[in-house]
Amino acid sequence: MNDRRILLGTTNTTKEQHLRYLIEPLFLTPVSPREIGLGSLDPQEYGTDHETNARIKAEAWSRTAGMTAIASDGGLSIPILGPHWQSIFTNRFAGKEANVDTKIKLLLDLMSSHRGNARSSTWLESTAIAINGRTIASWAVTGPTGLISETMPEKSRISGFWVFSIWYLPDFEKVYADMTRTELDNAGDHWFHTRLLLSDFFKQANDKIDRLG
Repeated sequence: MNDRRILLGTTNTTKEQHLRYLIEPLFLTPVSPREIGLGSLDPQEYGTDHETNARIKAEAWSRTAGMTAIASDGGLSIPILGPHWQSIFTNRFAGKEANVDTKIKLLLDLMSSHRGNARSSTWLESTAIAINGRTIASWAVTGPTGLISETMPEKSRISGFWVFSIWYLPDFEKVYADMTRTELDNAGDHWFHTRLLLSDFFKQANDKIDRLG
């Protein structure tokens, strides 16, 4: 791979920061879509799981930009809700036009009859790398288990990852959105695990990437 740049396949500034964190230990140079003059891209996420959707996104960004791209897809698994909740629709379950407050209120309403450990939830995250519009690697990881808070948050409402404002990690006595990077790494955060997998992949696959690039 002669071009050591890698496109961060997202227009969400919060996710862009996470993708930069993944790339940080590597020999690659991360660039955002805006840095190379790309507008918004909205790949059709027809997958039934996060890993498929991550691959779809990475391939679409790679094909559009003509360069290596990394993309991810994640969501919160809430077992107690059964068929009433699917992690792949975490950001869209209330409709594309719903704002952060609306999403939070609707989820809290769904959880209103559940208490204690019945409110357990786990974040699922998948990440994919694509070159020339095709995936060369993808990973699916599971983050720590937390609890859905019972009340509306007073702060930390992150539009791109709205549920992190009410996803509480008891060991740290904080919602995810308020945790530091060090705390998240110590908690076995999904981004931390993905970063290790990504580093291992690139250390072992430089020759393969050069042939594909």
